[in-house]
Amino acid sequence: MSEFIFPQDPKPSPSWGVHDPHIFRDPVSKKYYLYCTHGKAYSSPDLIRWTALENVIPVPPQDVIDHTGSRDVWAPDLFYNGSEYRMYASVSTFGSQNSAIFLAVSSSPEGPFEPRGTVLRTVDGDPCNAIDANVIADVKTGEQYLLYGSFWGGIYMRKLDPATGMPLGHPEGVLHRDADAIHLAARPQEHDGAIEGAYMIYHPETEYYYLFVSYGSLNSDYNIRVGRSRKITGPFLDPDGKDLLAEGDRKGEVGHLLIAGYRFEGDRTGFMAPGHNSVLRDFDGSWYLVHHIRPHNFHHFQMSLLHVRRMFWGEDGWPVVSPEPYAGGYPQPVDPSMLCGEWDYMKFRPTIPQGLTTTVKLILKEDGTGMLADSIHAKWHTEHSLASGCHDCTTLVLEYSGWKDRILLMPVWDQENKVPAIAGCGLDAEHRTVWIKQFFEDR
Repeated sequence: MSEFIFPQDPKPSPSWGVHDPHIFRDPVSKKYYLYCTHGKAYSSPDLIRWTALENVIPVPPQDVIDHTGSRDVWAPDLFYNGSEYRMYASVSTFGSQNSAIFLAVSSSPEGPFEPRGTVLRTVDGDPCNAIDANVIADVKTGEQYLLYGSFWGGIYMRKLDPATGMPLGHPEGVLHRDADAIHLAARPQEHDGAIEGAYMIYHPETEYYYLFVSYGSLNSDYNIRVGRSRKITGPFLDPDGKDLLAEGDRKGEVGHLLIAGYRFEGDRTGFMAPGHNSVLRDFDGSWYLVHHIRPHNFHHFQMSLLHVRRMFWGEDGWPVVSPEPYAGGYPQPVDPSMLCGEWDYMKFRPTIPQGLTTTVKLILKEDGTGMLADSIHAKWHTEHSLASGCHDCTTLVLEYSGWKDRILLMPVWDQENKVPAIAGCGLDAEHRTVWIKQFFEDR
């Protein structure tokens, strides 16, 4: 397989301090942009090298500063309306519901952005918190919706006026309790209502809307869950048909668990608390998950860094992501002879709290047999991938103890160990995310 190409060390730009990253692909300039909490913004030509931009995130309007007692902008979200770039930004203080989302507009994704008005406010005691804005349009009707919400009551959405970007019927903005809002997702209050960072996308091939949310604490057990719906307003269900609005989910089992804290054998630290993601469907149809994450041995409050990952869609339309951050590689056909040897294997399972997922050993032999965790006999073979967008690639089919995993294989750059590797991401028969990895140089 001399044609098999591994990505090289991308030497990406420093990403420390990137928090709540919103990815935006500009249809005009073809550049990529990130907008982040604490007023940070970046541009990139390739999703790897990022250049910091100055004075892009606007200062909040005075009424927002007065209402929240803060000037700190959180989680900006950019929506291109075809005629102007609309930035929806949140302002609050930690643990408070005296929060607001304001709208600022520009003729360029690099600004300057001029505030148009306060879109939404909440106060202490409301059933919601006005932060973490995300805007999406209905693919059939063109109706625009604002998603928002955090701890307390969870995730909500409401219609916007496409002409102005302000709440429909409320051109001067609205209090959450003053108008109808659609409740999309929630968690039990015994879990502190710990759900936030909503992001919605539409997949034209599966014809589903997908709602991504973050469960848990951004300082410890953040993890990303997904539900889907044929309608933009929900209900959003997981692979078992459970509604993300199921507030009785005491065991934390609702939602397709896409990624949580993890550590591969041989990694120096591992990572914890991946969350507050955004999603990009690129010009060529490839998909990316963009999120912040923390090294597992780092303890500074809220310090985080950026991860961009290739995202793929299983045969039944549920997403999986690469075990390694994006370094420019792409899935390719893999000769079965390249797969024999020892691998690291992990499977993400919902738990309360969501702890660090670690690996067990997987051995694949030339005769199509294998061994998992030194105790479970397995069989394996390869097939042409049926995953969306990867029809010329290779799927590893692993069978053991009545289970069947389907794992899409790809070359990656191992960021922690600075070596090329082969990795895979897939789902088992119960839609649990499976990752594998093997250092290419070890064989």
